[in-house]
Amino acid sequence: MIMTKYSAIVAACTLPLGVNALAAQTQQEKPNVLFIAVDDLGWSDVGYNGSTLVATPNIDRLASMGVSFTDGYVTAPISGPSRNGMVSGMYSQKYGMQINADLKFAQVPAQHKTLPETMREAGYRTALVGKWHVCRDANVVFDEVYDRIDISSNYFPDSTGVYDGPRLPILAVKESTYENEYMTDKLTSHAIQFMNKQSNATPFFLYLGYNAVHNPWQAEKKYYDRLSNIKDEYMRVQASLIACADENIGILLNYLENRKLIDNTIIVFVSDNGPAKGGPELKTWEGYDPSFEYVFGQMKTLRGHKVDLYEGGIRTPMIIAYKPLLREGKVFRDMISTLDFYPTICEMTGSEIPEGTTLDGVSLVRYLREETKQQPHDMLFWCRNNFGAARMGVWKLYKESDKTELYNLREDIGETKDVSAEYPHIKEKMMKAWNEWHSTIPVSASKIKTQIKC
Repeated sequence: MIMTKYSAIVAACTLPLGVNALAAQTQQEKPNVLFIAVDDLGWSDVGYNGSTLVATPNIDRLASMGVSFTDGYVTAPISGPSRNGMVSGMYSQKYGMQINADLKFAQVPAQHKTLPETMREAGYRTALVGKWHVCRDANVVFDEVYDRIDISSNYFPDSTGVYDGPRLPILAVKESTYENEYMTDKLTSHAIQFMNKQSNATPFFLYLGYNAVHNPWQAEKKYYDRLSNIKDEYMRVQASLIACADENIGILLNYLENRKLIDNTIIVFVSDNGPAKGGPELKTWEGYDPSFEYVFGQMKTLRGHKVDLYEGGIRTPMIIAYKPLLREGKVFRDMISTLDFYPTICEMTGSEIPEGTTLDGVSLVRYLREETKQQPHDMLFWCRNNFGAARMGVWKLYKESDKTELYNLREDIGETKDVSAEYPHIKEKMMKAWNEWHSTIPVSASKIKTQIKC
């Protein structure tokens, strides 16, 4: 067997603990935070939500350790604005971030602290491993940065050893070796490297941004070989990416258990948007069928995909686990947003929200602990240039420049029947609320090509 950096890390998790690890066995006053953001993983792509494409036993295990959300929403159906919403705790549309192209021109307001900056001010040692894609320099935000990815990355290095460089074949299956380490494994290795340096003296905040399962579709051979039952080549490669990401989640959970940190670590798991839909780049595959629209994931009953404001684009897998505070295996069915992660983590860790930082989310603690029967949100809003959406209770408003639709998600989660004519008062109420919210939103920054600030 070829020893890789990844397999060495896996082996190390089962060996006697080192000096730092022994020190960390004593629980510290504040809990650690491991924030895991994966890329383009659909709501139906995980076992606990009914996936039949590929098993996700470790993500399912994490769900059983904490609270999973049936109606968890990202703030945008594409990576840049979605990740900005997660870490800023405010609608990124407020500072001009609606699409990825806005990243060059939008800016998180100078007085506003992102979540990792707030954690650092609260005494945490902070690190980014992997994908960031946020309108603030990661080297300013974090104490340590490993393997930063801005948009996407190859999974294998090119001939010069560079991952995020010239594109390799968009569809590839290779064997990972020490010199040819698979990116998902590499990120896990560096996440463990960072955590292994920490002691009980200082809690850590680790933001682990996997580029998986985003394109290019480059699979690690051992996973691809296991999935010979999947006959569609692209779906087999996509399933391989998911299986690898799931196994890496398992490595992290095992590491925390072996370090005796699992009960003193808040773990957040989220996908930044729904699954990608195949585009012209797929024509390079000899089996490409132009009459078939490839969606790399299992939409099941959800309509839409990445870039859409239908449910498939903005409803994603979400989990929060923290044994001392949250009931294990709880399923939370009211709608929540990634905007809520920031204030929730602050309350769980006893960290103050800095002056000048205004959050659009709410702390979920009292809702998750069933200390209130209220819902966290009356309404949530979205916009992406000419597209808009809102959610209120069971109702979902969807609008484009030339049409507005209303759906009852309790009866029609697939958004197949527009009930605007039957419930005009609901549509009017939601449209009014959306217009009021949207009136505070500037034009997408890339459209006016100037920096936008609140």
